Parts: sequence; C-alpha cells; structure tokens
Amino acid sequence: MIRLGRASGVHRDLREWMPGGSRAALGLFAAAAAGEGSPAASSAAALLSASVCRSPLVVGVTALAAGDNKLLRRAPGFDVALVDEAGQMAVPAVLGPLLRARSFVLVGDHYQLPPLCVSAAAADDGLDEDDGAPPESLFRRLCEAHPQAVIPLKRQYRMSRDIQRVANELVYCGALRAGSKEVARRRLELRFDGDGAHPAAAAAFAAAPSWLKAALDPRRRVVFLSTPGGPTTATAATAGAGAKGRAAGAAGDARSGDGFANAGEAALVGAVARGLLAGGVPGPDVVAVSPYRTQVAALARASVAGAWSSVESLTVDKCQGRDRAAVLLSLVRSNARAEPGRPLADWRRVNVAATRARSKLVVVGNAATTRRVPALGALWAMAEREGWVVEVPAEALARVGGGGADAEGKAEGKAGAEGGEEEKRGEEEEKAVVTTTAADLAFAGRDWGPAAAGAEDGASAE
Repeated sequence: MIRLGRASGVHRDLREWMPGGSRAALGLFAAAAAGEGSPAASSAAALLSASVCRSPLVVGVTALAAGDNKLLRRAPGFDVALVDEAGQMAVPAVLGPLLRARSFVLVGDHYQLPPLCVSAAAADDGLDEDDGAPPESLFRRLCEAHPQAVIPLKRQYRMSRDIQRVANELVYCGALRAGSKEVARRRLELRFDGDGAHPAAAAAFAAAPSWLKAALDPRRRVVFLSTPGGPTTATAATAGAGAKGRAAGAAGDARSGDGFANAGEAALVGAVARGLLAGGVPGPDVVAVSPYRTQVAALARASVAGAWSSVESLTVDKCQGRDRAAVLLSLVRSNARAEPGRPLADWRRVNVAATRARSKLVVVGNAATTRRVPALGALWAMAEREGWVVEVPAEALARVGGGGADAEGKAEGKAGAEGGEEEKRGEEEEKAVVTTTAADLAFAGRDWGPAAAGAEDGASAE
C-alpha cells in the first residue's frame, strides 16, 4: 500500500504509508518523489509504472489528485477504482480515478447532501451551497439509470437504536439495521457523583431545572427541546405588537447580517453542552450543529462566553462525513408567521444533521414553525409519539442567558418594508426545493413531495 499526496493533507496515522515512510510499499516511490528529470527519478518512475500494473498494490489518493499525480502519470491503469463519498462529488471531480481503472465501485448515499456548489448568491443568502439546483453527482445519475447495479448497505455501525429510528422515519423507510447489539444499545454515560465526577457536578445537577435533567437523561437517546417563541408566545391581542407582545423568554429567530440566528436556542444548546461536560463527556465528543452559518457563529461565541469552548460548532454541510457521540442541533427558525425557510426544506440536510450522532441527539427548535416542513413535521410527530419532546418554559431562557425576543421584534419590524418582495421570494424558494425521483425509491427512500408547507404563500428567503 502507498498513500500519495501532500503530508499536510494526509492524516497523521497514514503518513508512515507515504513515499519514504516506514511502512510504504515500494521504496522506489521515495526516489521517484525526489523530482523529475534525473536518471534515477526516470528509472524509478519506469519501475513504478511496472509495479503498479503487475503487483497487488493499493494506492490511496484523493479523486482530484488521481488525475494529475506525477507518480501515476506513467501507470497504465488499475484493476479497480474504489471511490468513497461519491455522492458528494460532481462529475468532473470523479472522472480522474475512473479513467485510470478497468472497473469502478462508487460508495456513497444520495439521500445526503449533493456536491457542494459555492456561488455569490449562496454567500448572499448565508448558506453553504447555492440556492439553485445543485450539481448532480455521477453516483446519483448511475443509481437512477442502473438501479439493478445498486447494492444497498443496510447495516450501520454508528447510531444507537433510537437515532436509527429517526433516520428510518426520515428517509430510509425502516431499511437500516444496527450492525450489532452493542451499537443498538449505545448511550452516553454521565457521572454527576461518585468516582471520576467533578466535585460540583452533583450539586449543579441537583439544582438543574427539570427540562435540562430530562434532556441530559442517558436513557433518552433522542430529545426534542420544544422552545417557546413565535406564535406560541403571543396572544391574539398582542400578536402584531412585535417584541412587546411576547414573553420575555421567547426564542425567536432574527436576521443577522446575511443569515438568521436565534439567541435563545444558542443559550439552550449551551446549557445542554455544559451539562454534558459536567457529566464527564469529553468536549471533542460533542458538536453543536445548525443549518445557518450565522447561528454557528453565534454558537461559537456563546461557547467561549459560556465555558463550553471545547465543543465544536459546525454547519450541517461541514458535518457530512463526520460523527460525534452527541449532536446538539439548532433549527433556528421560530417566528410569528411560521416560516421555516429554505435550508430546513431540504430533507437531505435534515437527514445529515440527524445522523451525525452516535449516542445522543438533541434537537432544539420551535415546533409551530419547523413542523411546516414535511420531513421535520414527521419527526416532530414521531417525537411526540415516543415521548421524546421536552417543553422548555419561557422563563427558562432568561435563566440560561437567552432571550432573543427583542431581536425577533426588530426582524418583524422589517417585514412590512419587505412585503412587496414576498411573492417573488416564495416563487424562488419553490424552485429551490429538492425533490426525490421515482428512481431514488430503489433504495426504499422516502419522497417528501415537491415543496415545503407554506412555500407557495410567500415564505421569505434566507
């Protein structure tokens, strides 16, 4: 085996397999990597080409580097190209390794996010991908054109039983199975007293509010923290009065710069994160996630101010391909008009967010707003059936340093000025909704329909 590439881009555990490394196959690679033009390098490259063709050599390389790596230029080809995460690669990116092989195997999941497309429009919207049609992967095209060649891998080794049920409800129609009993029974083990516990952990946990204790309970592998805010905290008489018509602890969303943020949800995520850390969960085993970059920035700032900075904050898009023991997902959107927005309308983004967790998934959101998205509506309904919903009282936000009602009021104050553009925005959003084709169902995938509820009546764009 040999791993090609720049050392800075190769995981430290694989660097010993690089040219010149202690475990690298073919010491010839070291000479060939020294440079081109010298007789020694030319001889090494020739021998390399013969070795690649005649020996059972496994070469690890990125898809882009495979098309232009100097040590592979003279290699006549490989028997098989095995491409991982193929569902995230646009067609030009994946062609390099395929053209060097007699056959190929693509590994991926086209029910997760498509290839990334960055554009000026995406930057303006505060999203991690273009709000238009994303580029299609070769993986998806071949799944649709040749469903008989698709081999579903139904055993998973990441998620505990309840988190797996969320994935099955959302997309996979019950097809996923735990790879072992240990995986199915996986859960966080928290220590608030006894050996290894922080001296103040027991007292802090005893004084914690009931909603936080419920969220931290290791027996609850999935928790939906239902926040106050939006229409749930405004009376009929004060619904149009902006922030003044809301409870002091309302968790409302607000436009911040180029995106949306929710200070109340950030405070709740921080409270749960601090509880997990106090219970002995290492910070790197926890991640705070949101579909909005603006909210991720708010989470990162809150983590520094709230003493949980060891917990990483990431967008959903950047989380794909990773996993953590505990995932704290902030849905952000909570407003009087119950507009969920485009990022949540993409069911693939919701699927990625929910399936990053191994042992604990905590979803923080406002049900009245986010359940208008068909996929999220199904998850809220499932959470209610299973007893996973934990209601957060309005006063709890003030206690954990949240709020956000004033910001929401300011955002709603702009609504009148923006009203003339509502219809146009709604039309643009409807075009951007991701649909599932009939060919997708070859893998028992679920089709959530052509549009999120409310998109046609002028839901505002992010």
